[in-house]
Amino acid sequence: MTRITRLQMENFKRIQAIDITPSGDVITLSGRNAQGKTSILDGIFAALDGAAARKSTSQPIRDGQDTAIVRLELDEHIITRRWTKDDAGTLTVTAKDGAKYRSPQAVLDALVGKLTFDPLAFAGMKPAEQVAALVATVELPFDPDQLERERKGMYDRRTEINRDVTKLEGQLAGFPSVDPSLPPEPVSAADIIAEREKAATHNSNI
Repeated sequence: MTRITRLQMENFKRIQAIDITPSGDVITLSGRNAQGKTSILDGIFAALDGAAARKSTSQPIRDGQDTAIVRLELDEHIITRRWTKDDAGTLTVTAKDGAKYRSPQAVLDALVGKLTFDPLAFAGMKPAEQVAALVATVELPFDPDQLERERKGMYDRRTEINRDVTKLEGQLAGFPSVDPSLPPEPVSAADIIAEREKAATHNSNI
């Protein structure tokens, strides 16, 4: 899973200067209104979304300043975006070993495509498509397709067992009812014969 390992900003929107090194899985941004929480999120978006962010990010430079910079370190990449008053700004993407990419926008397109999706498009997807879209954004410790095959196998097996149970219940219903006068426990024929012989011997003696 791709993570932000460090975030640096200077003169971006309401931010004068920050240097954040996140730790843990959940990061909390707190503060009063107009202290820069939204500016931090906008800066992350501006760094990751490249050309799209350039169109949607209005006035990225802090009032009274001439330049702004957002530097975002990920697990494998370092993204740096600069703005000046004289141009639309620059974007550079380098690997952690310092190697530069000729097409930084292509790197961002591939990276962001794995992390995000259009919420409106997501809402219009079929349930199976929504599951696939969500699974594509995370690294699972198991194979969802294998689990689905196992689930289907268990479902089919349960269907076969239920079919056999229904068949056996039908056969059982066709058997005649047991005579209620019969003893509840089985009687041994050998015991009956032995008892009869004992009675016959007793009568003979008499």
